[in-house]
Order: sequence, then C-alpha cells, then structure tokens
Amino acid sequence: MSAIAGNLPVLEADGKIQHDMEELAVLYTRFKLLLAELEKCTKDYELKKKSTRSVLHKRIRMLTTKMQKENMLLR
Repeated sequence: MSAIAGNLPVLEADGKIQHDMEELAVLYTRFKLLLAELEKCTKDYELKKKSTRSVLHKRIRMLTTKMQKENMLLR
C-alpha cells in the first residue's frame, strides 16, 4: 500500500505534465492558424498596395504631362 501511495505524487505530476502538453499543442495549433492568416493578410496588403501605387503613378504621370503641355501653350 505504501508503494502505491509513494507513486501517487509521481502520477499526479505526470498527469499535470500531460495536461500541460495538451494545452501547448492546442496553443501551437492556434498559433499556426493565426500565423497563416497573418501571412495571407500581408500578401493581400502587398498586392493592394502595389495596385494602388500603380494607379496613382499612372494618374500622376498623366497630370504631369498635362501640366507640361499647358505650360508650353502658355509660353
């Protein structure tokens, strides 16, 4: 009986360790999901930024050309 009672703290510690490991596995899975979502958002952001800059630069070039033509006409 004393041998079983002596192993009880060890069994409880093992159970706690196993429970903590399961919690870590769940947290790691959530982390990986959030990381994948963040990477997707980053990629979407970069694509949108590139697209927006492209449109802006095109408009700026058009305005610059128009202003240069108007300046030539005013001279």
